[in-house]
Amino acid sequence: MERLRSVIQPAYVTLAKRRFSPHMLAIILPSVDKAALVAPLDGRAAVRVALQVWQIRPSSGLRPIGPGPRSPGEQWLSVTESVVETLEVLEQVGAPGVVIRVTAPERRFTPEHYMVGVRLEWLDAEGRYQPDERYIYINPRLGSGPGSHYPASDELRPPQVREDDWHLVDLRLTLMNP
Repeated sequence: MERLRSVIQPAYVTLAKRRFSPHMLAIILPSVDKAALVAPLDGRAAVRVALQVWQIRPSSGLRPIGPGPRSPGEQWLSVTESVVETLEVLEQVGAPGVVIRVTAPERRFTPEHYMVGVRLEWLDAEGRYQPDERYIYINPRLGSGPGSHYPASDELRPPQVREDDWHLVDLRLTLMNP
């Protein structure tokens, strides 16, 4: 049932632009509730969340607005390690789900885009985690603020996804609102 909810209510990102600081990325997971992320003392969490984040310098003139396949001149830089240092997990107010909030690293490119990989792993009846990966392309020129809504896509993938680069969100080491 939870996997069905993740398809019906997929992850998305909102972007907060801050005047003299890097962007704030809020990864919204409407199909996951806080209790599912917490492992009981004698077991495993019903859901695990892992992230990857890239900073992208799009190729000039070829793709000014949205995502697409990697093109000549485009640069992808994995920034997962620096981003997860700022990670916070929050419950959504007035809506189901959780929010994972991170601060983007200092600006390296102009213009600058981002991609967030979200892996939800659902515990099945046999006790194995079944992964579901989604990728979200963010172009800050398309909007920021509470109304910005960057949806996940089944067709987008970064040029290189390495299994070891996924950062598992561990609630024992993460700030979380009550």
